[in-house]
Amino acid sequence: MKGTAPWRTLAVVPAATIHIEPLRGAWVVRDDAEHDPVSEHSDCTAATNAARARAREIEDAEVLLHDRYGRVRPVVSSSESSRRFLRARVS
Repeated sequence: MKGTAPWRTLAVVPAATIHIEPLRGAWVVRDDAEHDPVSEHSDCTAATNAARARAREIEDAEVLLHDRYGRVRPVVSSSESSRRFLRARVS
């Protein structure tokens, strides 16, 4: 149609972001809204489990893992990944 705006893709923005970060030999869980960590753990796995539990309490939250090399990636549980990549049946 003439004069209309082009189609735009809208990104879904989570209500909250929870970060897992290395800090002085430990791993911390931090909310976007808080500068101070909400918990501290001896290893990344324990911090990831705590962050996932916190995300389930919030319901609409994204968990991001910051590794020791400055890379950031989303953390997706196995149930979330199966829902995200569920393929439609071919008839």
